[in-house]
Amino acid sequence: MKLRFTNHAEKQLIERKLDKELVGETICNPERIITQGQDVSIYQKVFKEKGKEYLLRVAVKLSGDNHVVLTAYRTSKIKKYGDDK
Repeated sequence: MKLRFTNHAEKQLIERKLDKELVGETICNPERIITQGQDVSIYQKVFKEKGKEYLLRVAVKLSGDNHVVLTAYRTSKIKKYGDDK
């Protein structure tokens, strides 16, 4: 699997102070994947930052062997976007 970042995603990671390693870890080992159309999926994973839990959501477009990161963001609204089990 090859991981690529769009220019938009690169800028968003900087603005949102998100680490590429965390994004890659979320894509490689997601807790949940939500399909958003034919070739776009949202990869989700809960992580801790400064003692608080957040949900990282990464929008990924599948293009052959490439996983193209469209955007990523953290949210504290884990129940809103998390699994409803």
